[in-house]
Amino acid sequence: MKAGISYEVITENEPVFNVAIKGDDTADGKPTFITVRKAPYSETLKEGEFRGKTIIDSVTIIKFKRKLKQPDGTFIPMEITSKYFYSETPEKNLVKANWQNYLTVMMYSRCFTNGAKKIGDDVLLGLTELSEMADATDTPYEYKPDGTITILESKTNKQKQESNVEDVTTVD
Repeated sequence: MKAGISYEVITENEPVFNVAIKGDDTADGKPTFITVRKAPYSETLKEGEFRGKTIIDSVTIIKFKRKLKQPDGTFIPMEITSKYFYSETPEKNLVKANWQNYLTVMMYSRCFTNGAKKIGDDVLLGLTELSEMADATDTPYEYKPDGTITILESKTNKQKQESNVEDVTTVD
């Protein structure tokens, strides 16, 4: 807020479908369809477009707005739209309990942090959201419904620390 950044959640974990246009008819008179893009269910289709019947992905979309102060004292508007698709999630994250139990929240978190980094990199100064850093470094953590994240001590880290301890004998 201090930096003049606002955001609006457009959709959270919304189903995504292929969008196609009608192609030429086949020899038996049946129409063919050519996939042209993928779109969330809520998106209005253009004339001549058709939505597929099968969900192919899901997406969270957040729109960010900011007014950037220029050297002459004027402000120019800046707007970005951040999208996070389920298919972008690394496989290793999907097996974690946090992603399985709180998928919508985790997708929102990734979408929000990606957008915040794009529109407010000068404000964030390279800071990373805790669960994002934990996922990137394979550090175990627990997400709670109240939004708090607790870093857990992993057995492998504890074993590594213990294996680095050497027996020391003292000499009188």
